[in-house]
Amino acid sequence: MIDGSKQPATIDFVRPGEKQVWTSGIVRFKNDRLEVLYQPRAQERPTSFENPPYGFYLFTLTKTK
Repeated sequence: MIDGSKQPATIDFVRPGEKQVWTSGIVRFKNDRLEVLYQPRAQERPTSFENPPYGFYLFTLTKTK
């Protein structure tokens, strides 16, 4: 689930059929890309895309035409 009311927007990952949040992160749209910063099973949500904490992953989805 993405919550765009916060800055940066947050995302919670939930496995199918479960209610418990598996991990959480932040998301942003940048031009034609969606960027997600997270760490599997992290206890803390990152607060910024600048200087992400060690061990976090950034993945980018790009819209194609």
